[in-house]
Amino acid sequence: MVKASGNCFVNSKLSRPQETNPPDARLDFARQLKATRTAKGFAHARHFAAALGLEENRYTRYERAEVEPSLSIIRRMCVTLGVTPNDLLAPSDGAEPAGPAIGRRENLAWRLASELATVRAGATQPQEATKSLPVLHAAATLYRKLTEDPYRTVAEIASTEVMASIEDEHRKEAIVHLVQAYIDSVRRLDC
Repeated sequence: MVKASGNCFVNSKLSRPQETNPPDARLDFARQLKATRTAKGFAHARHFAAALGLEENRYTRYERAEVEPSLSIIRRMCVTLGVTPNDLLAPSDGAEPAGPAIGRRENLAWRLASELATVRAGATQPQEATKSLPVLHAAATLYRKLTEDPYRTVAEIASTEVMASIEDEHRKEAIVHLVQAYIDSVRRLDC
């Protein structure tokens, strides 16, 4: 108890009232996250949630500004989207966070090529594989094929034993969603 004025006492141990509205920072983050996700080729929240290894409901709570993700989840978001934490945490000025559709398509093509080259190399993380020149070369070759002939290349990817050899179901699902996001971005350019 603290004496405030006169004979009135204020209980200093009372907790603050619960927030009924999310703070501005959380709203800004939610807006930036959704805008960046869609700009980077993840048209559907469920595809991005799967790429992160999260349940869709848990992920969409971040976009609705109901809860804040942990630092490790923010890091996964940044790696998956190819952005920095500042890109997600800076207040939005209303501008689109990414470039034209071709940039999104190229970003998705590179991410897909890197993931598949990593799988072929037997590495568990793309960061491990990119330290290897042969794996980097394989990723670059697949990227070129994806950008030159996307539909045929995706068909080849789907029919290879590489996809069948992936034992980690979360990783396999993330790659499938990445393929779908890439094809969606190609279709948007074809329209």
